[in-house]
Amino acid sequence: MPRRPSGNIASVQAVLEITLPIFALVFCGYLGRRQGSISELSVDAINQFVFMFALPAMLFRVAATNPLANLLDANFAAAWLCAALPIYAIAYGVGRRWLGGDRAQSAGWGLNAAHGNVGYMGLPLASEIGGAKAMAPILMTVILDVFVIITMTIILLEFARQPSAEPRSGSRDHDQDHDHVQDQTSGLQRAAEAARSTGLGLLRSPLVLSIGLGLVWSATEWKLPMVVDNFVRLLGSVAGPSALFAIGASLGGKAVARDPAVPVMSILKIFVHPALAAVTMLWLFPVGAYAASIGVIAAALPAASNGFIIAQRYGLEVGSISSSIVIGTIISLVTVSIAVWVLPLP
Repeated sequence: MPRRPSGNIASVQAVLEITLPIFALVFCGYLGRRQGSISELSVDAINQFVFMFALPAMLFRVAATNPLANLLDANFAAAWLCAALPIYAIAYGVGRRWLGGDRAQSAGWGLNAAHGNVGYMGLPLASEIGGAKAMAPILMTVILDVFVIITMTIILLEFARQPSAEPRSGSRDHDQDHDHVQDQTSGLQRAAEAARSTGLGLLRSPLVLSIGLGLVWSATEWKLPMVVDNFVRLLGSVAGPSALFAIGASLGGKAVARDPAVPVMSILKIFVHPALAAVTMLWLFPVGAYAASIGVIAAALPAASNGFIIAQRYGLEVGSISSSIVIGTIISLVTVSIAVWVLPLP
């Protein structure tokens, strides 16, 4: 387990013994996809297994076996959101003002800059760093990203793709005022419909269901029956390696595009997000040093493939998003290793 940096080779070696195998699994998937030994259908099958079975089992077990207070820490949640939401807003604003994106595209860029790969990459990394102790703060980042960052993005995308009202000219009469009221009502209805469809989608997600069931079980303070614990432990134990391999295989099928949005999103996600998280978690909010360190490492993770999937579903331009995921994953081998080495992880 890594210690607070002492500047010697031994501590660096200890960090690399944790991070290099993580990224080596990603590289194996990437190499297999690039060489053609893994087809796109195989990648989809691996992703489906991880998403539908292995990762939900891991998330359920983490939630069910941790005290509820450790999973619903208000200070940690505030610190995480005070780092993630400004990054989202900056990416959205830059996209609208300087990159020529509309509201939907800018929302996709915001998600890509603020939502890291905490599910597929963060959980196995936390397990290697600190075992069960590190899993609770990582699970909190998953909960916050799903219920705040991703939900907010889908609502924005649903609202953005609705036809907007046409500009009107003419006298300021009663009919125009009536149309204005109708436009406002229509806008509220669209927002409500977007929120409803997003909520229903979340309730059907295996990840959300597994987290919810785990939190309910944790609230009972009952110990998991041995047969259930063994089952979810066995199934969840393959989530980390499978997820990391799936990340690489997914990246292997994506080309890197030359787009001005790519460096913007990459810099925000890989460098600015963890720096801001360090400020909010280590200084602004009373978050314990260990949980804060795990939170900063989670913020340093590259953008998640969820951003690509959501962008594709809503018909956004995905070249810049997929490229930032590829580039960020490569750079994060160095930056995440540095974060693990520098942060206080006793």
